[in-house]
Parts: sequence; C-alpha cells; structure tokens
Amino acid sequence: MKRLPGSLIVCFFVFLFLIAGCRGCPPRRDSDGPPQPPVSISPGMSPSPPLDTKGTVQRISAGVMAGDSAPLPLLNDDAPRPLTLGTQVSTDPNGEALLTLDCMKVFLFQIGKMTYGNCSKSESTGGNAICQTGGTAVYNSACAGRIEQIIRTPTVQVAPRGTWIIVAYLPDQQLTVTCVLKGSAEVRPVTDIDKQSLGEPALVSEGQFYLTVPDDKRDQNIEQSNYLRQPKNVSEAPGLIHKYLEPWLDRIQRHAKIDEIPRKSYAFTADINCDCDHVEAGVLTREYRLQCIRAEAAAWARFYETGELGKCDAVAQGPNARLK
Repeated sequence: MKRLPGSLIVCFFVFLFLIAGCRGCPPRRDSDGPPQPPVSISPGMSPSPPLDTKGTVQRISAGVMAGDSAPLPLLNDDAPRPLTLGTQVSTDPNGEALLTLDCMKVFLFQIGKMTYGNCSKSESTGGNAICQTGGTAVYNSACAGRIEQIIRTPTVQVAPRGTWIIVAYLPDQQLTVTCVLKGSAEVRPVTDIDKQSLGEPALVSEGQFYLTVPDDKRDQNIEQSNYLRQPKNVSEAPGLIHKYLEPWLDRIQRHAKIDEIPRKSYAFTADINCDCDHVEAGVLTREYRLQCIRAEAAAWARFYETGELGKCDAVAQGPNARLK
C-alpha cells in the first residue's frame, strides 16, 4: 500500500483543528451592531414591520373616538394610545382629545375631526401633516426650526412658525379660521377644493387672524368678504372671530390661561353681544342698529385694551344683550 505524502497528512489535521475550533464561534455580527439572534418565523408567516409610531392620542374628556378606519372605536379611558400615520380622531359634543407628537401638542375640541397624515394621497410634504376636516383645534408647537409641521384643512395649508395657533374649519361654509396667539404661521389658501390649487402665501403674525374660503364661496357673506385672505389684527374684528369660534371659546380661553398666553391675544373669547340684529325701532330701526353696533365696538375696544367690560347703548340694544 502506497503511503500518503507527509504534507497531505499535516493539511488534514489542520483542517480538523479549524472545524473543531469554530464550534464555539459567536454568531456573525453586523458591522456596528450586537450579535444578531436567528429570526424564528412560523410557517406561512412573514416578519411584521415595526409600527410607524409618531406619538400618542388620548381623551381629555369623554367622547373621543380614534382608530384606523370607520367606525372609530370609542376611547373608554384616559390612557394614551399609539398615534400612527393614518390614525383618525373625532370628538362628540362633549369630547376633547390630545394628540402628542415629538414637538407639538394638539387639542381637538368638541365636534372635531382630524387625521394624522395628509388629506389625500396626492399631497406630499417633507414633514408631518395633520388633516383637520371639522371643528376647532389648538396647536401648541415647538417644532419651528426642527421639524416641518403642516396643518391642512380642505381650504387652507398652515405651516406653524411659532407656538400657539388656533385652526377652525366650518364645513357648512367651507371656511377656515386661523388665529395666531403666539409666534407666527405661513398660510396658503386653497382656491379650488377639487383641484387643490393653492393661492399666494401670507405670513400671519402674533395677534392676527386669517380667513379663507374657496374662490366660488368668496361672495357668500358680505361681512366675511371684507377680511378674506389677508392677515388682520384680532383687535379689528373680535366680534367676528367670537361668532365663528363661539362653540369652543370656553376651552380656548382655558388652555390660553394655562399656557399663560397674553390676554389681548384671546380677548375675542369674552362674551360681548349687544344683540344689534334684534333692535327694532320702527322707521328708526336702521339708525338705532348702527348706534348699537358702535356701542358694541366700543365695548370690545375697551375690553381689548383694559380687560374691563364696557356697556351696550342704554336705548339701542336688543332684548338678549349681554356682556360678560
């Protein structure tokens, strides 16, 4: 029998040594990570992707629904739930919800609707978007300079540049009211809802408001048309803002006080109403109503400047006049 060359015998023993030594080798590491354990997948199943969690949603007062699709389940306690892209939130006539993001808190008041994400798949933003389709919400943001946050309604696009903003959408009028109580915001009106055409941007500064409706609704209200698509000081029309935000004024005022917002910024939450629409004085009705309107405007001005309530005209006021 022919003997094997010595070199082959040496190679054979080296090979056996390497195999035996590798039995205790640790699992292969990624370049920078810890050892990766093997993934166990049940037959017929695929690994689940991580949840795209951006924050939480919870109820502040009972009457909040939240979920991925209708019908939305009712939140039956105050515990925070994960807020993921596409989460829908709505409130009933008593409810109030809190959406907490990385650098923003959103309080959605009663009779409100919003979705965490864009209003439609065709819209795209570089940051996070919230689509508000009903009611009023307060956005308390510290995102400026960190993350681009876009607030959308069917008739406006708002980019906060400050910290305390009110956005209200009234579906029956297709009207969006934006009030900046602290900081500023860049606002772009939607001129055509079907085409989602955007108009010229405007910078709304602290203490200002901005009204917008689509082009085909611009003449629906004479009083409203005088303020459309132009930043105006709240002090110029506190009664108008009061009228649009009336269902939510108590909650706006409460949150503004908690966050120590300057009083003048939310002076429109006062209840100053001389009921001028119901003044009746026969042939002098027009003159008396104008007198009533002037007195009401003076009462608003006094409250705005001093915090003190003025008075309605002693004669020219409606039966339901009130100041408080």
